[in-house]
Amino acid sequence: MSKVFVGNLAFRATDNSLQELFSEAGTVVNASIITRGRRALGYGFVDMSSPEEAVKAVELLHGRELHERVIKVEVAKDPATNVKKTRKPKESGEEGETEEGENGGQGRRGNKRRRARQPREKKEQRPKVDSETTVFVANLPFSVDDESLLAIFADVGAVSAHVVLTRNNRSRGYGFVEFADKDAQTAGIEAKNGFEVESETGARAITVSVSTSTAPPVEETVQTVDVETEEEEVTPASDAADE
Repeated sequence: MSKVFVGNLAFRATDNSLQELFSEAGTVVNASIITRGRRALGYGFVDMSSPEEAVKAVELLHGRELHERVIKVEVAKDPATNVKKTRKPKESGEEGETEEGENGGQGRRGNKRRRARQPREKKEQRPKVDSETTVFVANLPFSVDDESLLAIFADVGAVSAHVVLTRNNRSRGYGFVEFADKDAQTAGIEAKNGFEVESETGARAITVSVSTSTAPPVEETVQTVDVETEEEEVTPASDAADE
């Protein structure tokens, strides 16, 4: 897992301050503070570019102060490990326990049977597909917008650029650049990966790689064939004798 959980955050902490702190441990793909409406809940998540950088972030930043509060940092747990175990259903012939009542009679208890929960079907793991014209750009300074991102790649033939924003229209520190063809895309990666972009806090080396997306589900096409049956004309025996 490359996702890191960050707890005990000050309410004045922002996505930007979180990303700036975790950039000390490597390339931050995304940093977001969980909110309810407009109010921060005091925790968030940071996506690092690799599991190794996620571990490094825990070792480097756990117990660090951010906005005068000591934060808690740990690798986020995989949701797949939190699956609840289902109880084993009783055999169809198993009876409930019996107990003797106050007047000597017997009563039954526990004879209600619960239906066993059906395990959820696993979602189909669709493969990742590499784009032939788009690149993913990470570790961008927060001052970079669409126009300035396009200007960075203008000398290698970029067609358009887009910086991903939060709901508050703040940069998430990463974006996408579109090229005319695969050759231009390859040239852009070779020329700009590791390129340093100046910001108010100093130069930052950007990370440029091929953009990937999830392949669409494969739809099975069932071809229907209409089969026409021809009725064979049968000549009555009497008519055949006449001929």
